[in-house]
Amino acid sequence: MRPGAGINLAGYDIVGGLLYVGTHLAAPSGHRVDPALINPSLPVDLRQPDWGGRGLDYWPSYSDIPPQSRAAYLAWLADGRRFPQAPIGFVFLYFYGLERRVLYDLQRDRSTAAIELPIIHQEVRRLLAIYGGQKAFKRYVGQFEQVLEILAAGAPERDPAPAPARDYPPPLRLRAGLGAFAAQGAPVPAEWALTWIRSHPDYYPRTPATRCAAEFDALFLQRYAARYGQGLVVRPGRKEVTLDYRPASAGFRGVAELTLPGTPDVLSYAAPTRKLIALADECTTDLEAYSRYLGRVPDGQSSVQAQALLPAELVNLSSGGAGQAIAWARHRLGAQELAVVPVGEFSAFISSPQEAKPVKKDVVALAQVLGRAGVGIEPDPRLGGAVLTSGSMVLFAAPGGPTAAASDAYQAATLLLHMAAAVSAADGDFDEAEQRHLSDHLERALHLTAEERRRLHAHLRWLTVTPVKLTGLTRRIAGIDTAQRQYVAEFLGPSLSSRLRPRLPSDRFP
Repeated sequence: MRPGAGINLAGYDIVGGLLYVGTHLAAPSGHRVDPALINPSLPVDLRQPDWGGRGLDYWPSYSDIPPQSRAAYLAWLADGRRFPQAPIGFVFLYFYGLERRVLYDLQRDRSTAAIELPIIHQEVRRLLAIYGGQKAFKRYVGQFEQVLEILAAGAPERDPAPAPARDYPPPLRLRAGLGAFAAQGAPVPAEWALTWIRSHPDYYPRTPATRCAAEFDALFLQRYAARYGQGLVVRPGRKEVTLDYRPASAGFRGVAELTLPGTPDVLSYAAPTRKLIALADECTTDLEAYSRYLGRVPDGQSSVQAQALLPAELVNLSSGGAGQAIAWARHRLGAQELAVVPVGEFSAFISSPQEAKPVKKDVVALAQVLGRAGVGIEPDPRLGGAVLTSGSMVLFAAPGGPTAAASDAYQAATLLLHMAAAVSAADGDFDEAEQRHLSDHLERALHLTAEERRRLHAHLRWLTVTPVKLTGLTRRIAGIDTAQRQYVAEFLGPSLSSRLRPRLPSDRFP
């Protein structure tokens, strides 16, 4: 009976259609009458309706249930198929007809499928809302819904990707959607590729992909788009998507295998799956340091230390500890190229109850975060600078990003500055003329890059506000070559050298 049709059976006016009514209808298996068929010629006992469903067995059939049970079943249908306390056997008996229509009749004649499938799907959802508390019914209907979603689906590019699931076999909607992309020669969107890899039985996610699931997903989506543009295009093969669906109705006698004609089973293809697994492994590896940190500090996602460990694509410079530190640094700099700030203000962004003083790895973390925002620090532990616990430090504009490593020339230049500042300040007066002499020379010193020159200016500014000592210079001088030592000596000049000579033993500096 078509959707919405009405009929009177045994005195009951039943409206809504979606029923099989007649004297004979073979089950799909061909061995019996279909269980869902309502045969009007069979007796109905209206005097003693079986409201409790005592006459129903595990696989009820309308032709086999007692007349009292038929009376109660027809009353339930006439009432709108909605009474919450109805025996679940009545609901299954009605559901058998929906299964048959979708899995058998409409597979042989699809002329009305476009009209009927959405209506049947809506009816199944309605039944699930009322009777979903029954586990067996919910299980069968959940599987049936997957079939309906695929058979009634439109173009997959207009549909959101299904949620990942570690079921076996993988979700039918995923397999059908990927197959549709391949059949059309269309690229697989990033969200579908993510569900593909997260649902594939051959992919075993490592800890970062589970502990940091949101970060993994975001990184995978970005790198997939960067690598494949609009998406990976999969060449269709011969194998088509099939589903082994086990109907609730005994009329099918076991499994009903459905094949989606013209829909290749992309999820079974090894080559594209290997590409996605390689990308997933790459994302996992780049999240390992961040994951290990969260393993030690589970609620530390917004800390500077955690954000510094994220891959560059995931760093949000406007939120969390990173955002606060960057806002502070930009406020301190204002329109200046350099700004002297208390070390305590800097350390406040990385301090923790477990560590009273900042440690090198945390200072490096904050330096990395600030560097991504175009702000450098001096001294910088990444380039051999000290880890300060008090005093002052310098922020400076570093639009080129952080210097990756200290070059030999830069090491020589910082040594020169340190020595010159120490000697010039020996009389308690590092005057502006001496600072200008050093600053002017930086523009042509040792073939430094523009980034190194900016950093060296910041280092000089830090030296001017910091008590400078000559201790430790022997080790630093030993680290530069003879030509650079000669350059340092020549630059110090007669005036500075004369002030240096009385304070150092002659055998310490050749």
